[in-house]
This record gives sequence, structure tokens and C-alpha cells, in this order.
Amino acid sequence: MSKAARRSLEELRASILFAPNFPRRVTYTHAQYLQPMQARSTEVYAPGREAMQQARDQVGHLRELVRLLGRERYEPSVPVLVRLWKGCALEPVWVAVGHALFEIATPEAMAVLMSAIEDHNSFGQHMAIKAAFAAGSTAAFDYLDERFGIADGRHWIWPGVLRFLWNGGVGSTLENRLHDPRWVDACARHRRHPVLGYDARCCASRRRWTAREPYARQRLPRRRPHRRVCVARGTCSIAINRASSSRCGETSARMSASMAGFAAR
Repeated sequence: MSKAARRSLEELRASILFAPNFPRRVTYTHAQYLQPMQARSTEVYAPGREAMQQARDQVGHLRELVRLLGRERYEPSVPVLVRLWKGCALEPVWVAVGHALFEIATPEAMAVLMSAIEDHNSFGQHMAIKAAFAAGSTAAFDYLDERFGIADGRHWIWPGVLRFLWNGGVGSTLENRLHDPRWVDACARHRRHPVLGYDARCCASRRRWTAREPYARQRLPRRRPHRRVCVARGTCSIAINRASSSRCGETSARMSASMAGFAAR
């Protein structure tokens, strides 16, 4: 195991993030967050502001510690990262924790990421959708459709899924994300939706193009002029069709005749 990763984990455990009086992240579901309560909005963002004030000089260093654990895929750090994912109010570090858990990709790490599928924060939702698709296009559709009925497009999470389908980020291709044809069918059904239509059309059209790409890369032979074979009196002669040229000649002849008649007057 990496010595640097071990030292980073020890330093992270001893950091201000685990101090008893350090602010903890407040989490609401999407439905709770939409409730029109000014006090609740203040309650959601207050821990983050307070955490930034207390750890302003340490944010960059703490974030690099977490990133190193992710790059090294240091599995012993997963319990610590899980605690931070659930309760860290310092948003730059919290975002780095989400990426680190995805890079480590143990079953525990992926499960805790997917548990944020109904988080009020859009990044938490994005990482949950990303973790679902990491198991495969078919598994992601089964999970999301069973939990939210996503195929009908009426759930609030559908715009986030469409954004991920269209632009899933590094390490994921649109062709892999749309491998299950049910995703393409769902996009096609919502191509005229007033809110979802644009992303749905982009996904569906791009999928059709990727399906044609192997043929589009092939070099097509140059087209030759249309030739007509005429057989007469036992001989074979080839005549090139010049219909357009003959029509141009007829037009020029008519113009010349009209000009000659005008000059004779």
C-alpha cells in the first residue's frame, strides 16, 4: 500500500474536519428542500459558511489529501470518506470526497454514493446517478425505473438523468450509457417535452449517429457518370447520358433565334 496514502489518511483523521465543534452538513430530500421556508434555506447553508470561516486556510490542503486517497484507490480510507460524505459541511472537500469514493469503487463506496440519489444538492444527485450507471446501462435503468418510475419522465430526477446521459463526464461514453435500448426509447418519447425535449433529442440523435459511425468511417468509392449500353446490329456502343447538356444547348439555340428575329426587325 502507498505510504503517502497512509499518511494522508492519518492526517485527515486528525484534521479539523473531525473536531467535535466543526459544523456538520445538513441534508434534506429534494421534496423537503422545495418547501417554501426561508428558515430552512438558512439552516441548509449556514453550516457551509461557518465551516469555510473556520477552515479557510486549510481547504486546499484537506482537498488534496482526499484527492490523493482517491488516486491511490486506498480502500482502508473508505470508512473515513463515508463519514465525510454524509456529514462534511466544507463543500470543496465534500465534492472531492464524492470523486474519491467513485475512484475507489468498492461496494460500500458505491452504495453510499447511490444513497444520495434524493439529496437536495445537485452534485450528490449527479454522483448517485453516475454510480448507478457504473454498474451498466441496463442495471441503471432497472434501478432508477423501479425506484422512481423514470420511464414515464414525470419524476423530478429525470432532467438530471438526461443531463448525465448527454454529458456523463470523463470515463463514460454516450454509446455505453445508452446501451440499453430502453433509454433511447424513453428519450424518443420525450423529444417534444417542453422542458426535457432538448436533451432528449440530443441523446436520441447522437445515439443514431454513433450507430452509423462504423459505416460513416468507410471510404465510399467515387461515383461515375451514368452510362447507358446500346446494342445495335451486333455491335455494342456506350453512350454517356448528357441530358443536362442537351437541354442547355436547346435553350441557347432558342435565345439565338429570338435575338436574330429582333435584329431583322
